[in-house]
Amino acid sequence: MRLFYLFLFIPVIILSQQKSDKDYISGYISEELKDGSIVAIEGANIVLEGANIGSISNKDGFYMLESPDRYPVVLIVSFVGYDTYKKKINNWSKSVDIVLNSSVKIDQVNIRKNSETSTSSLIDPINNLTLTSDELEKAACCNLSECFETTSSVDVNLSDGIAGVKKIKMLSLDGVNILITQDNMPFVRGASSGIGISYIPGSWIESIQISKGSSSILNGTESLTGQINVALYTPENAPKLLWNGYVNNEGKIENNLILSKKNGSWRSNFFTHVSFLNREVDHHGSLHDHSDHSDIHGSDGFLDVPKLKHINILNRWKYYGSDKYVFQLNGQLIYEDRIAGTTTDADVYYNVNIHNDIQEIRGKFGLLQPNQTGKSIGSQFSFRRHNSSVDINSVFSSKYSLLQESAYFNLIRQTYLINKENILKYGISSFIESYDNSYDLIFGLNTDLTEDRFDFLSGFYTEFSSDINKIFSIVSGLRAEYYNVTNKTYILPRSHLRINPDDNSSLRFSFGRSFRVPNIISENIHLLFSNRILNYTPVNLDKPEIAWNFGTNFSYCFYLFNREGTFNIDLYRTIFEDQIVIDIESPGEISFSTLNGDSYANVLETFISYELWYNLDVKMGYKINKTSQPYNGFQNSIPLNPKDRLMLNFGYHNDLKTWIFDATCNYIGKSRIPSYLGNHYELQGGMSDKFYVFNTHITRSWDNFDCYIGIENITDVTQDSPILHAHNPSSSNFDAGLIYGPVMGRMFYLGFRYKIN
Repeated sequence: MRLFYLFLFIPVIILSQQKSDKDYISGYISEELKDGSIVAIEGANIVLEGANIGSISNKDGFYMLESPDRYPVVLIVSFVGYDTYKKKINNWSKSVDIVLNSSVKIDQVNIRKNSETSTSSLIDPINNLTLTSDELEKAACCNLSECFETTSSVDVNLSDGIAGVKKIKMLSLDGVNILITQDNMPFVRGASSGIGISYIPGSWIESIQISKGSSSILNGTESLTGQINVALYTPENAPKLLWNGYVNNEGKIENNLILSKKNGSWRSNFFTHVSFLNREVDHHGSLHDHSDHSDIHGSDGFLDVPKLKHINILNRWKYYGSDKYVFQLNGQLIYEDRIAGTTTDADVYYNVNIHNDIQEIRGKFGLLQPNQTGKSIGSQFSFRRHNSSVDINSVFSSKYSLLQESAYFNLIRQTYLINKENILKYGISSFIESYDNSYDLIFGLNTDLTEDRFDFLSGFYTEFSSDINKIFSIVSGLRAEYYNVTNKTYILPRSHLRINPDDNSSLRFSFGRSFRVPNIISENIHLLFSNRILNYTPVNLDKPEIAWNFGTNFSYCFYLFNREGTFNIDLYRTIFEDQIVIDIESPGEISFSTLNGDSYANVLETFISYELWYNLDVKMGYKINKTSQPYNGFQNSIPLNPKDRLMLNFGYHNDLKTWIFDATCNYIGKSRIPSYLGNHYELQGGMSDKFYVFNTHITRSWDNFDCYIGIENITDVTQDSPILHAHNPSSSNFDAGLIYGPVMGRMFYLGFRYKIN
């Protein structure tokens, strides 16, 4: 089946703007009331920090300031009864409108000096954390998989020692259990499940919303442990030009360019991303601190990071010519080749070619009701074609290929019952997907496998939310989803409850049932990089994975020594009804089976954020994981999953944020290693070593130009023997999938950002 072939890219025209000698900064100061109306604030004080320039808003909320001689500057707005507002302005902007938050009602937890980069809310029933682009700029966030270095909510690790692909975890379970959306539309799923998080460049991201536990039922069925929504820059929020360049000491080069058309009825963004690495890197060491250059094992003959050619282009168009409807259309092309395996001068050969190309078009269309605020009808649609292949050339050569073609439709209606505090949303959604899936092991003992599958998922959903006096709120939803392969309809309830004991604290409870269709091989490409025998019986693996998630969260905003801080504690439990269990406990074998026993994951996480000193912020998160799955009839913890983790982050900046310093320490606890045959054919396994990874990042900002440098893995910690039997890839014990620690050692990088607003 072929659903479509698409190519959609339209050039954009970029308009420039020059600053005259006598320019002014102006705008309106206002407050958004509970019913959504905007009220002007008269008498607010507006000043530029460090400059003798100030103004007061008039009865219409209007203000005007003479433009300073140089940028960046910090705009400060204050008024009795409202939180002080600070905004960094990098370049001259004629209009800067500001909405103040009342200090006498519960609102977002705003950590001074840090509120622009990472925020959570005391009044949202769903446990959400928002990371802004400023937070992402505290590290070299080349793509989404590298955007969580300064938060403890999401864990990041390599999936294997060959492909150089990072995977993420939330609530102690792999990222395939997370609903990952782009602009609230499904993005990382199906054929892209194993590698898709590397296809969202960090420089394109305006913000990331992380929801723990079951997310809103409106967003889909797949949120077993949470949702990560990536909001890309829109024409109204993006700079006219954003150019980001990056290079590291291994020779990897990245270039990102965003061009925006910000006026007219049709406005657009044109995003481009290029990554390139053509250098052979192999200087693997052991899991120790190599700062004294001791205890280094040397190279193992395998590339530490694959050679890479990656191109990613996206064009977004939004229509602003009507107050009755909105329209948005995106077209995207992704092309990537990875060459991994042994180096050219290695004594043995094991070569891996990984190819992915994606063509996608997606859009949104909405009908507004200008005379009835809060009521609307919206639709979403997307069409995707993803071609993926993995060629392994060795003594035991194999080839895996997958062609996925999919269409997605979602129609949603929003209204309210009695008043605007009781919101009702309902709609229908459908996925239509075809998979041409084959795995061919040429010289091995396995039978060649071909699996063509056609999926049709369609469901009706509804969600009701109510807010009572800002003290109590509830969001409850229900979805009925039909799946053609099992010919069943699955009922998925979800509910979120929030109680505010006082103005500074919030208590949340949630539960929900989630459903997802697994794609066994594409989600576990790392398992192909071994000589294990693959026991694969598709006839028994046609069930979707279903899980219940239960969670509670307590958030508290406190003041200590006149400085603001936050404290959070989370407790979540995920219980599977049905699951595909991947068993790598037996040496030389991989088996897939349906769940026959208990499968669960418990996570206890604490997080504290505090301004330790003026302009010096500290964040610390600690989590304990407990998991269990059945393997060969016995319950055991999930392998290669740390029992505990700690994240400690320090951030400092001067008043104008022209210098920004960031340092992060990640502690990764012991992981269970499944049994394998050692060099002397003895059964080995047990627990891994615990270790620490230190990163640092420094940014220097000028008017519209930033330069940054950084070091990752400062102490040069790497896992001992990430590729078992690397010097004999034909051995039945060869395995590159048992990864629990870093494979790359110390890395230096340098980059720049240039913006025109």
